[in-house]
Amino acid sequence: MRGRQISSGPEDFSLLSSDLLVNDQPAAPGDTVEVDALKTSEIEVVYQIANADPRSWGDPIGVWRSCLTVFDVTNNRAIDSDLEDDSGYGCTDKAGVKVGQINKPTKFRLKIWANQALASAPPKSYW
Repeated sequence: MRGRQISSGPEDFSLLSSDLLVNDQPAAPGDTVEVDALKTSEIEVVYQIANADPRSWGDPIGVWRSCLTVFDVTNNRAIDSDLEDDSGYGCTDKAGVKVGQINKPTKFRLKIWANQALASAPPKSYW
């Protein structure tokens, strides 16, 4: 996916790049992916984030803690999250969540959350 800025103020972050993987195979948002119903599936995202405004802290790199959350839209339930260590500009994070055995068409919503250093995962009600 192409990078995009997600911001409402100078402290917010930009998603520089992201790649979606389902069971280690590339996928694109909205894709229908066939999986083996007898095996546990995993959704992963490889991504880079940075300060939306490099001058906001007087530090062009910035430090963020990021979290991937996965929500099963079909069954209306939160699956799991993967909280990544602090990262800065140019660092690549790879977050993954096991979604279990999928035996029927299922739609998932993925969100990448980022906050300043030492932030925790967001509450499940936000996923």
